[in-house]
Amino acid sequence: MSEYNVIAEWERKGAVFTDNRYSRGHVWKFDGGVIVPASSSPHNVRIPFSIPENVDPEEAFVASISSCHLLTFLYLAAKERYRVDKYVDNAVGIMGKNATGVQFIERTILRPHVIFSGPKQIDEETYRGLHEASHHECFIANSVLTKIETQGTWEHLITMTRDHVCDMDVDERTAPATYDYEGDTYYFCSEKCKEKFAADPEMYVSRTEASQT
Repeated sequence: MSEYNVIAEWERKGAVFTDNRYSRGHVWKFDGGVIVPASSSPHNVRIPFSIPENVDPEEAFVASISSCHLLTFLYLAAKERYRVDKYVDNAVGIMGKNATGVQFIERTILRPHVIFSGPKQIDEETYRGLHEASHHECFIANSVLTKIETQGTWEHLITMTRDHVCDMDVDERTAPATYDYEGDTYYFCSEKCKEKFAADPEMYVSRTEASQT
């Protein structure tokens, strides 16, 4: 069983405190050494007692959902051999009240835009399926009451690369031949170039690297 530890630390720093006019500024300390300035939200406690430039718990809650979904999506996309170049999520959390009148974040809307490249093409149905699977497998999504919605968009870049044998530019999506070598995929304009490369891949890779230095 995994365990996760965070220190939340606050100091009075001379405030009266009992008059409720104290700073809500504090810090979160993580085991990797990162210290994050935190505060209550200005939506809940007015400035200057809230510090708007610090991270508030509501923002952190939304960020944790977004981050977990992102990481799960990347894992599943890589597993299916889709190459992701960039993932940007403009997530938002919406506050409401539960059945007893207590405020909580009732909805979190994830709005990721994902940029793909490489030879394997994705389509809208597969893209939505990856997000659905990410939601079901995300640890954080399975730990919270908030309703999570995903409103994602995507695009696929045309990626040109160079044939390591003849130096011709090749579109990765439509390359006539490919060859996997030491974890990388190489693209060729023809089977003939692929066969030459396969006979001595180290020579062609070294030659290309030398020409780039």
